[in-house]
Amino acid sequence: MGDIVKVPKKLWRNFLCQARLATYPTPENIVELSKEIKTMGDNMAILKKLGKYSRMTLQKIRGLHLPVELLPSPDGWTLTKAHLKVALRKVGIFASEDSITLPEDPHIKMPGEFVFTLTMNEAVPLKIRATLVETPLVFTEETVVDKIQVWGNPPVTPDEELDPAIRKFITTPPIDLDASMKTPSRRKEKNYIKY
Repeated sequence: MGDIVKVPKKLWRNFLCQARLATYPTPENIVELSKEIKTMGDNMAILKKLGKYSRMTLQKIRGLHLPVELLPSPDGWTLTKAHLKVALRKVGIFASEDSITLPEDPHIKMPGEFVFTLTMNEAVPLKIRATLVETPLVFTEETVVDKIQVWGNPPVTPDEELDPAIRKFITTPPIDLDASMKTPSRRKEKNYIKY
């Protein structure tokens, strides 16, 4: 954000301009953007930590409903970060135990829903809905895990409760950079300011 970069015209026209992610580097736009960067303060440091695919990842993870499978226990379970790490890995998310924050009371008596926090890039904490389910001891055609809709659920934290900079970052549509690079080798480039 705030960098002046050269990009192909097709990338500018088809993606950056339409998504309002960049503008021409006129003196007025540069002054306006520098004011916006100053008002963001600490949030700029957070946005700098987020990588190229962070927007798509955050949008996808916000709607996650994670099934956590444990063997039946008459005394209940003490949930650990390792349990959540394995459950996340089963749905294709590789997270370190440092990025997982357990619920306030990790000793769970009955199977059911709970909420934990997953921190992305040590910058953005997201509340994730999870359901603890008992793994059946005998094979069944359909289990409780099969009935859980894992992706595309409403987020636990509404947009209004997110930090404004993170909310803007998450709600801006992602750019398909691979599609924009399919241009002829003789492309003209112009200067633009990235938002």
